[in-house]
Amino acid sequence: MSEAPSELERRIEATAERLDPSQRGLFAEFAPRFLLGLDSHPAGGESMLATLTLEAFAWASRRMPGEIKARARNPEDRPGHTVVEVLQDDRPFIVDSLRIALARMGAQERLVIHPVMWVRRDDEGRLQGVGPAHNGEPSESYVYG
Repeated sequence: MSEAPSELERRIEATAERLDPSQRGLFAEFAPRFLLGLDSHPAGGESMLATLTLEAFAWASRRMPGEIKARARNPEDRPGHTVVEVLQDDRPFIVDSLRIALARMGAQERLVIHPVMWVRRDDEGRLQGVGPAHNGEPSESYVYG
């Protein structure tokens, strides 16, 4: 007998319904890799994590080889918070470097999500597949903080 889905898994499934049906399978691959080791958001619970995952999926859906994507934003649903995200080829010390830079600016760290994923992209950089990263294979590092 299989285990009942967790609250977070139920929220992720419900969130996937917002996507075009052609993207739901890919989102189902992405979500557990993005959330690996997380069960809840300290301020917004499982619903907030599901929303963050959907936002991350949309942003990570296109990236060219070697490109470093970075953005800082103040989400409307999280007043007073700034989110910094970086998506790039995996390299050592990405999280440490970001934490040092934020500390120098006096920013308070609330949540850091740092999945390292193997991804498959087409020639135009569109996400085609996601899986666990293995040593020696090219992988991408997503930092959400």
